Amino acid sequence: MFDENHTGRQNWILTELLMIIIVLLIFDSWYDFKAGVDTAHLVMEFTCGILGLLAIFIIWHRRIVPLEGALRSTEKDRRALEKELEGFRKSIAPYAANIRQEVERQFSTWNLTAAEKETAFLLLKGLSLKDIAQVRGVSEKTVKQHNLTIYQKSGLAGRAELSAFFLQDLLTMPDPEAKSG
Repeated sequence: MFDENHTGRQNWILTELLMIIIVLLIFDSWYDFKAGVDTAHLVMEFTCGILGLLAIFIIWHRRIVPLEGALRSTEKDRRALEKELEGFRKSIAPYAANIRQEVERQFSTWNLTAAEKETAFLLLKGLSLKDIAQVRGVSEKTVKQHNLTIYQKSGLAGRAELSAFFLQDLLTMPDPEAKSG
């Protein structure tokens, strides 16, 4: 009946056209009723109006049902990821405070200012320069300057090297809880 590939815009256009037709049918039926037109004619117009409403329902039902399924699936995936993240955070909690202290110590070794340290932590968290500016309540230009200064003071070439500086040793360290063979 309807092409499955209708976009949302096409659905809105079809809905608007059908609504206009239904409104015109209502006005026509009202004037026909007042003029004493044959009942069969009024029943025919009423049936056309009902079919128009049914068409609107079909258009939106076919669009909404798949979206509802996708939304449920996305929500299920989000909950699973949140649960996984919670488990990961619990597993690293004993180490996280020490790691943060060591990162701060390294920032101090590089003689980063408090603002540069805050920017560097946010860079390590993966925030964009624009997001860092919003979080810190400063201009993006200021964040860019801090960014350049951090790399200059640390001798690193960019964000990837900054992240790698701290992660490479963590990823290659032996697990202290692992049993030696």
